Amino acid sequence: MKTGRFFWGAFFVVLGLLLLLHNLDFVRVDWSFTWRLWPVLLIVWGLSKFTDNKPIRAGLMVLNGIVLGVMLFGFFSFEWFNPDWETDTTTRYTQHLSEPMVSPTERAYFRFEAGAGKFVMETTSNDLVEAHTDNNLGQFVIDKSQDDETANVTLRMRDRKVFRGFRGLRNHADIRLNTLPTWNMRFGVGACKLLLDLTPYKTEKIDVDAGVSMIRIKLGDRSEKTQVRVKTGVSSVRIDVPSSVGCEIRDNAHVGSTSYDGFSETGDGYWRSENFASASKKIYIDVQTGVTSVRIERY
Repeated sequence: MKTGRFFWGAFFVVLGLLLLLHNLDFVRVDWSFTWRLWPVLLIVWGLSKFTDNKPIRAGLMVLNGIVLGVMLFGFFSFEWFNPDWETDTTTRYTQHLSEPMVSPTERAYFRFEAGAGKFVMETTSNDLVEAHTDNNLGQFVIDKSQDDETANVTLRMRDRKVFRGFRGLRNHADIRLNTLPTWNMRFGVGACKLLLDLTPYKTEKIDVDAGVSMIRIKLGDRSEKTQVRVKTGVSSVRIDVPSSVGCEIRDNAHVGSTSYDGFSETGDGYWRSENFASASKKIYIDVQTGVTSVRIERY
């Protein structure tokens, strides 16, 4: 008896039933309530580890499938149920924003704040920060402060509209940074597709705090030490790590699947690459997830 079948069966049945009832205008779900249910997934998953009784484990997996189905339904529908929120997503905002590079800037802190959308960092810039945005939720703005050799930059949405559902949503941002400073980056996003190619940059810290998202991060080898923290809810996470760098993964408890090719488990939720002790450069990855698929690979 494969208990995974019961989990996915319950999940799809509940999610499909709730979507049908919503389309018939029979059900309303508050996302702010349903999201608070996510610890139930961890509790039930933990309880399933205490028993080898297959019917009991199957029942627990059914319960987890139901909870996850309710949570995802609440997420995809919560904005439809508040009459005070705006419904117009027809206004387009296309912007090119930039902050010039001031010499000498040896260290820079970059913070990105947005909700749902697609956010990409795949190209560099001669400016300190450059962004091309296209959305119908509101305008972006850059806040910057400079203190001698250190710059602090925040790219965020200003006067963001609240929308109903995802139909008609457009929120794209192409972010580009200068390769000269050593960067500390933080991304605070909601439901999104986040694609980060960080191979050209010297990085000290990378912090990603996301909701229901697909996250792809490619790390480079320009720094002696890089700390990465990824905290998500229901997401798919993939991180590519250069094989020339020693890497340690801290895998916090979560519900989902993991794939750590090229790493060996050392105990207490830690995984290390074979060259961790001998490598002169190191990357430390802290994975804090809810219901997530996590894949970390060497390249």
